Amino acid sequence: MPISQPTITAGAVVRFAAGAVVLLVAGLALVQFCWLLWATTRLDRAARAAVEEAALPRATRQSVESQVRRALADSRLSAAAENVAISINGLSDRLLPVDRVASHDIVAVGLSVPADAAVPDLLGPLGLSLKQSSIRVRRAKTLP
Repeated sequence: MPISQPTITAGAVVRFAAGAVVLLVAGLALVQFCWLLWATTRLDRAARAAVEEAALPRATRQSVESQVRRALADSRLSAAAENVAISINGLSDRLLPVDRVASHDIVAVGLSVPADAAVPDLLGPLGLSLKQSSIRVRRAKTLP
């Protein structure tokens, strides 16, 4: 008795193609999400280092920005060093300089970077672009 060869129908090809497209989009979304998570973690680490620097008595705006640049130097996120927001007790550091921070003040450092500058926009061609979004991180510390 001869063994019959399975025939490939047009419906099977369409189902395979549809499944492959869904798996490809899900894979791209997973990779992009992991990259965004990595970028957020790097920004958070830089903000933590910057708020520790801002809490020191000798801190200046330049020393805090330098700490952010140092933490992000080897990554795509180095543009975040341009978007450093420092606040003391909710006021901008331009109103109250960082070197005038007193005991029990709350020092906060915020970083922001456009999401499409931080990670590749893998889902952009499918209409799920990162162009209008940004990654924002804020760290605060109360001084002793």
